[in-house]
Amino acid sequence: MIPSAVSPSTPGRDPRQPRLCRFEIHYRNSQGTLMRLLTTASRRGLDFEQVRAEPLAGISGASDGADLYRLVIALRAHPKHIAQMCRDWRSIVDTVEVRQPVELEPESAG
Repeated sequence: MIPSAVSPSTPGRDPRQPRLCRFEIHYRNSQGTLMRLLTTASRRGLDFEQVRAEPLAGISGASDGADLYRLVIALRAHPKHIAQMCRDWRSIVDTVEVRQPVELEPESAG
């Protein structure tokens, strides 16, 4: 289980409710990699709040000449889905790094 995916109990928060989390994934820009990364979340029926892919400049490990990119995804997910997605993202061949999810606070308390 991903330690940061399950935060300590917040007063007034239902642990069964999905959390808005932001993920950062570094990957090599080879054919189909971005689509495989996005499909990991979409096949679970999760709606994207934010998706941004951009070139990553000045990262070590680019000695093989491959273009490195950063994918930032924000979505609402349950802790179980978060752990599954991180595991799936790491298993994609051209994934370089998956940054642990950061839980975002909702803008309005509803």
